[in-house]
Amino acid sequence: MYEERYLSKQAEAAQAALWDEKAKPCTHYKRRSPYAEEFLLRSGIVPGDTVLDMGCGSGTLCLPLADDGHRVFCGDISEKMLASVRNVIEAEGITSITLKKMSFYDDWTDVPVCDMVFASRSLIDVDPMIVLPKLSAHAKKRVCITLHVDLNDGEISGFRYKGADTISYFRSCINAVIDMGYLPRVEYMSCMFDGKKGWAFIAWDV
Repeated sequence: MYEERYLSKQAEAAQAALWDEKAKPCTHYKRRSPYAEEFLLRSGIVPGDTVLDMGCGSGTLCLPLADDGHRVFCGDISEKMLASVRNVIEAEGITSITLKKMSFYDDWTDVPVCDMVFASRSLIDVDPMIVLPKLSAHAKKRVCITLHVDLNDGEISGFRYKGADTISYFRSCINAVIDMGYLPRVEYMSCMFDGKKGWAFIAWDV
């Protein structure tokens, strides 16, 4: 069963070291990438919305969000990823971004409820029946996530995967959203989709 491959809290925490190794300065990336622009457009975010950006990485979404005037609470399991964002916000005097080292399985008691909750390219084998309700509970309006899907085997960010597993996980996440009583909207990111693999954009109103 694919469910047996879901990461435990301990295994998820161990992944932090792997992401620390992959962390690059935010300046290594384009400030407003085509992916970020498309994600934010699809999200339907409006001026004044607050955002929880879980798995913020090197600031793909949170920096453009701050540029647009949004307040953003960012969480990530990688301290080095967070440090790359911290370097930018300190250098530029950005006060609208809050950073916290945290995992999907941590206690989120002190995590604020925001208008929008984003988990962009960060849901990797965590249990959707545990994680997606937690995301929903911290959203006032909408949750938006992206999942990698592939009809074939491949590699992403240095991790090998089986295409069938990405499809199975995609289905499990969709089913978890429906089981919560929400109807998810499913689209595909046009900037990174070739008809057989890419990123599925999934959103649901709460």
